[in-house]
Amino acid sequence: MNPILGLMKVWTILKTVPWLWKLIVHWRDVSYCFEAAWGMVLSARKSGGMPTVNSFDIFLHHVEDCLRKGIIDIPDVNETLVADEIYQMRQLLNQSIADAREVRNLNV
Repeated sequence: MNPILGLMKVWTILKTVPWLWKLIVHWRDVSYCFEAAWGMVLSARKSGGMPTVNSFDIFLHHVEDCLRKGIIDIPDVNETLVADEIYQMRQLLNQSIADAREVRNLNV
């Protein structure tokens, strides 16, 4: 078989399935997202049911990246706005943890 014809067949398949091409191009970001999700599951198992804040923050960070890059495409939704909301949620989460640690240190 001619390698050029093989490449042309692969290209026509990729053109008909655009989300597959996005996954191939951004495979590392997708794998980071799945690794963070698995890390969140492992931390939940270790802590007895709830994931740690750090693992949840890492997961949200990778989901935010996937939304900003257009890997996750939700019909009729502006993914950039959702990514901005996730960013604000992460900031509030981290700030509330920092505040709670500060209060705990003052009470000791």
